[in-house]
Formats: sequence, C-alpha cells, structure tokens
Amino acid sequence: MKRWTPVRTPSHFVGQRHKNIDGSDPSRLDSHAAGRDPFVQFYLPRQSSLLIFEYAREGGLCCVVAYRHKSGTKHVYRFLDGGFTEQRFSQTNAAGKPSYCKGHDLKMHWRQLGLNCSQQIEVVTDYRAIIQNDSSLINRLADSRTLRSLARRYGLGSHKTHMRYIDRICAAIISRSGNMERMKDMLADIMVEDGVVFPQSPNHPGDALLAAEIESLREFENEIPRMKGVLKQHYERLEIDQKLFSYASQVLHQEEKLNEDIGKSEKLIQQSQDQISKLQVEWESHYAKLNKQVIDTRNECTSVEEKITQLEAQYNDYENLNMEEKSADLQDLGSFLEVRKVAEVRYLTLNEGVKLEENALNRQLSDEHKRFERKRSAAQKKLDAERIVLREHEHAYADQRKSIDDNEHEELEAARDGLIATHRHGALTFCATIQGFFNGHYSSRFEARLLGN
Repeated sequence: MKRWTPVRTPSHFVGQRHKNIDGSDPSRLDSHAAGRDPFVQFYLPRQSSLLIFEYAREGGLCCVVAYRHKSGTKHVYRFLDGGFTEQRFSQTNAAGKPSYCKGHDLKMHWRQLGLNCSQQIEVVTDYRAIIQNDSSLINRLADSRTLRSLARRYGLGSHKTHMRYIDRICAAIISRSGNMERMKDMLADIMVEDGVVFPQSPNHPGDALLAAEIESLREFENEIPRMKGVLKQHYERLEIDQKLFSYASQVLHQEEKLNEDIGKSEKLIQQSQDQISKLQVEWESHYAKLNKQVIDTRNECTSVEEKITQLEAQYNDYENLNMEEKSADLQDLGSFLEVRKVAEVRYLTLNEGVKLEENALNRQLSDEHKRFERKRSAAQKKLDAERIVLREHEHAYADQRKSIDDNEHEELEAARDGLIATHRHGALTFCATIQGFFNGHYSSRFEARLLGN
C-alpha cells in the first residue's frame, strides 16, 4: 500500500482492542491476535495516520476520524460536519504535492476551510455515548451538557433516536451467539426509554360497527383543527395579499420617483464628465502646438550649430594649409571676418529667440495648466455635490421603505391577533355543539341496544 493511499475499511476491526464506530468492543468478537502490536502502533503508527468513518444522518453526511494522540500512548476521536474528501484531510506540502494532515492539525485545517467540527474526544466512553446518543450513559458522565449537544449533532440516528445496547446487539449478531432473553430485555428497556405505548384492543369486540363509527368520528374530529388551521391560513394569506398589493403600488410609485431623480443626477454627472473630457482634449491640443514650436526652435538651433561646426572645420583646414595659400587668402580675411561677425550676431539672435520662445512656452503651459486645474476642480466639486444629492435620495428611499415595512408588519400582527381570537371562539362553539350532539345521539342509541340485548 502506498504511503498516502486512502483505504476504505469496514466499521468493525476484529481482533483489535479498540472501539468500533458504534462504540462496540471488538474484543468480544474475537480474541486479541498473539504477537501483534497494540491498536495505536498497528493502525496509527504515525502522527499522520488517520482512520476515517463516513456515515449519513438526517442533516447530511458526517465523518469521525480516529488518530494518534500527541503522547503516542492512545488514540482519540474528532467529528466533522460533512462527507469525506481528500481536500478536507490533506494539505499542500513544500514540494507542492498533497499530503495528509497530522491528527492534531485537523482542527486548524478545517477552520481554514470554514468547516465545523467537534472538540477532541479523548475517552472511549465519551465517544460511545455520543455516537449511540445514549442518554443514560451521558447523564452519568461528568461533562454531560457538552456530550448531549455533540450527540444531537453527530449521533448515528436522529437527535431523538437513542441507540442504547447497539454495541451488544451488533456483537451478538456478528458472532451469531448471545442470550436472546437478554436481547429481549434490552429491546424492552429501549422501548420504555423511548416511551413506546402498544395500542389496546376495544373493550366491546361484539360491537365492532359502533366502534368503527366512533373511531371514524374521532379521526374526523382530529382533522377539524387542521381544517380550521388551513382555512385560517387561507384567509390570512388573502388579507396579506391585499395588503401586499397596496404596499407594492406605493413602493413602485416611490421607486419610479427615485429612479427619475437618479436619472437626473446621472445626467448631470454625465454632463460634468463630458465637460472635463472636452477640457482635456483642448489642453492636449494646445500642448501639442506648443510642443511643436519648441521642436522647430530646437531644430533651427541645431542647424546654426552645424553651420558653426562647418566654419570651425574650415578654420582648421585653413590652419593646416601652407603659408603660400594662407598669404593668398589673407586678402580675403576682411570678408571672412565680416561673414563671421554676421554669423555670430545671427547665432546670438537665434539663441535669444530660443530662450524667449521657451520662456513664453513655459508661461503658456503654466497658464493653461492652471486654467485646466480650475475648470477640473469646479467640475469635480459639481460632481461631488451631485453624488451627495444622489446619496440623500438613496437614504430617503431606504427610510421610506423601512417605514412601509414597519407599518405592514404592525398591521399584519394586529390582523393575526384578531383572526386568532375570532377562530378560537368559533372553534370552541363548534366543539361544544359536536359534543352535545354526540352525547345525545350515541348515548340514547347505545342504551337502546343494551335494552334490546
């Protein structure tokens, strides 16, 4: 068997000193195997070893798990609301693979999954009292209140079912041995504890027809309260329906009015958002124009710098020429100096123009940003005011709805009290009439039959 493979085992472990799921002692079924380890060492050798029993109750599936105590000297139990899944008993380890939880970590793991579970049951007698819902055994134990609550939640039967002696009965059936008289006594104790009453036969077997008629009338009389209850519920439902229709029309009217107010508020909010979007588009367009002017000015500066670089290259070339060529060009020095002065003047002019353009652009950007912020702030304030108005409308709608619900509840309670008083008086009158009729008719008829006999 693999290390983490779940195994479905029967509810009886023959030949081991422990309690089954029903609380029975398997040592009665078979003797302890010679040379075999005790139950804890054999079935629960590790802290992660688990014995899980899944069973069905009226409310759904439940599980009880047996695992090794921290001390390692005994096994303990814990109940879980819900059926068995590997996710509920395993978690992901550091390697990213699922591994079964240790017994003492189950409570924390189930709380993380949002599951309900019981406290740790450390005594086998307590476990047997819970699983069998044995009230007599629970009353003899110390923590009877807690055990009684756990028995109602996790007992094998319903919260009203007691499974006293189920361990002895199972042991006798499986081993095919036992004292049948003793089993009869156990069944009689169970019936007395559950309040079972055997039906009695009529005292007049010769008058079967009369007994049948009386029984039929009694059954009809037993059904009268149910019939009255149905009629009462019908009339109450009709009255409630009328009031609900009236309240529904009022609620619908208020809802339409509030929806209209909400629509107006949403329209104003949309207009404010449209204005903000329009201002955003205008600001982006103006910003793009100013950015284009900056790029053109920088391109012009780059062109001037390239021309200066060319002049410097020409100057370097001139320096590298021989003296004869330099003397030949000396005559052109005046015109070259004039060109250089003109170029320097133009460069300074362009540089100042660039600075002026950048300063103007920065001022325009600052003004546009301030103007945009002012408009955006005004629009945001308007939007916040509309939201406050919308929230006030919502609170008013909630208050009106609560007032209508309170009035409806008060009227329904008053109508219910009046109907109960009316039907109670009618029921008492009807029962008195029927009782008088039965006393007059059947008593005379029965006396006539006795005289005839």
